[in-house]
Amino acid sequence: MALNPNDNRLFSLLMSGLWGIPPPSDLFIGINEEDWQYIFKQASKQGLMGIVYDGLSQSNKTVLPRSLQLTWAVNVDAMEQRYNKHYQTLEQLTALYRQEGIRLMLLKGLGLAAAYPIPSHREGGDIDIYLFGDYEKGNSIMEAMEIKVDKGKTVNPKHSVFHFKSIPIENHKWFLNYEYAFKHSKTIEDKLYGLIDYKSCETLKIGNEMVYIPPPMFNAFYLIMHAVSHLSGFGVVVRHLCDWAVFLKKYHHNIDFEELKTIFAETGFLKAVQVFTSLTVHYTGLPSEYAGPLYVPDPELENKLLHKGILHKVYEDVSTIKHPFKVLYVKIIRLMENNKMNNLLHGRIFTLKYFYAILIKRLRYPRKIFRFPK
Repeated sequence: MALNPNDNRLFSLLMSGLWGIPPPSDLFIGINEEDWQYIFKQASKQGLMGIVYDGLSQSNKTVLPRSLQLTWAVNVDAMEQRYNKHYQTLEQLTALYRQEGIRLMLLKGLGLAAAYPIPSHREGGDIDIYLFGDYEKGNSIMEAMEIKVDKGKTVNPKHSVFHFKSIPIENHKWFLNYEYAFKHSKTIEDKLYGLIDYKSCETLKIGNEMVYIPPPMFNAFYLIMHAVSHLSGFGVVVRHLCDWAVFLKKYHHNIDFEELKTIFAETGFLKAVQVFTSLTVHYTGLPSEYAGPLYVPDPELENKLLHKGILHKVYEDVSTIKHPFKVLYVKIIRLMENNKMNNLLHGRIFTLKYFYAILIKRLRYPRKIFRFPK
């Protein structure tokens, strides 16, 4: 299935925003306000609001309708303000922990945003941190400040969650999920632990503070496995492709691609990694040489994943679905679609284990079966 004209325009603007190359002007001949509204909404859903806005600035011929231009500018301004709030909060959190003798490593987020042409135009959410063995101490400091810390079974057990200066913080005890279908991720988790000595980390200046950034090989394993885990539940958006693209562009010389390929093959994730990487090359404009042996095109599978798993997910808008049995029906349909894609990416055994994990979670919290998360 070929891209529809407006998705094609979206990706053209995305490439312009990432690499500073003007989009082909003939791509926008005959475009109308309805088309622009589609591009705007798709950019918003895919976490591309800022990047596509930058792409628009690369061409004088892609003139937005005035009302949408103002709306888009307001949204990007709000994004920049959120980035600044995150930046200031991270600086304050780092200073607080430093005074207690704790080093802070930043995962994804602001550290990855630094690889973008305009860091504040990368869509962000929470702040993920790792405290080099001081996980419990970091939580205790928050609790001593009467800040609620959620941990254990109430959240994903790999990290605690608290709000510092109103910003959600995920304090990681470990890095990857390795239960059920992702059991073999434990091999990669062990590899990550061997790569996080703070002496081998890069540093990033945040205001008057200095945070640690994982070394390139750590991020190569971590970023792609984070994306692969989201793929299993159709939780990937195009921004994840952009993250992988800007990372590979900046650090490809520092990555042992053969080691990555070997370990992903041993753990059963190589096919998913290669499909995700090939999508990244084809739809962000990343030169294929920056992806090494992880770039192995599979047009048919890429096409299915892009359309059904990223751009046009089944029952994507659930805001109007309220009836409990309608919610259950939608969740079953979504799970069936997930299973089809997981079977293509990982095989039947992984798919059965993933289905079993979902079933166990739903039986453990049955009330969640009949409602969508807020």
